[in-house]
Amino acid sequence: MKEKILDKQVLRYVIATTVSGKPTYLKKKLQKIEYSFVTDIDDATKCSSYAIAEAVRKYYEHDTHDNAGLIIIPVVISYELVKEV
Repeated sequence: MKEKILDKQVLRYVIATTVSGKPTYLKKKLQKIEYSFVTDIDDATKCSSYAIAEAVRKYYEHDTHDNAGLIIIPVVISYELVKEV
C-alpha cells in the first residue's frame, strides 16, 4: 500500500485553443522562435504568472501573425511524496 503526502501545489498558466474542436496547448521552444501545439498538457509551456502567459501569447501573435483564438488557462500542479507501507 502507498501513502501519499501532499508536499506542494503550484499555480501555473498554460495557453490553449479549441479552434480544432479539441483542446490543444501551446509549446514554445525558448532558444528559438518556434511554436507548436500539443494535445498533452504535460508537454505544454507553463508560465509562472498570468502576466508572463499574456506576454507569451502576445509574442506568439506577433511572431506568427495568427490569433488562433488563444486563451490562458490556470492549472494547479501538485507534488506528492509517496511512502510505501
